[in-house]
Amino acid sequence: MSPVEIKAALEALHDKSLCWALRCCGWNKEEAREVLQSSYLKVLDGSARFEGRSQLKTWFFSVIRRTASEHRRRSFFFDFSIKKFGLENQESDRELPFAGVEHTQVRREIQRAMDQLSPRQREVIDLVFFHEMTLEEASEAMGSSIGTARTHYDRAKKELAKSLSGKGLL
Repeated sequence: MSPVEIKAALEALHDKSLCWALRCCGWNKEEAREVLQSSYLKVLDGSARFEGRSQLKTWFFSVIRRTASEHRRRSFFFDFSIKKFGLENQESDRELPFAGVEHTQVRREIQRAMDQLSPRQREVIDLVFFHEMTLEEASEAMGSSIGTARTHYDRAKKELAKSLSGKGLL
């Protein structure tokens, strides 16, 4: 399909796409609008490309689903840091990375915990959390099977949870 045909098809799918985004976002209208806009932006900037392996609707709905998942993950970690580290009273979001000594100590502890992981575990955690890849994309980037990536991911999460909970960070 040409870009013009994709644009026309996505315009025709807009109402259904918004309904799907609402469903993926737990019926939160504002979040669904943000997710749908981000999904459209991914198509426009080329980070989501339709390659014709499925129907356009199926492909775009998967883009929306992944975008909603990424949005939830970012929101969870942002909300967690706000609550955990008492950053509710900061004047603006821009100040959050500079929250002071406690924030720096937490970063150091997380880095120490990451350093204890095997190289493959560190790699998959880095790809999934910091580069916002799916496990499938991470496995492809790592040059391994999806099963291997899942195994390393599961073990890494368990090790990080064990290490960080021992320090009172979870």
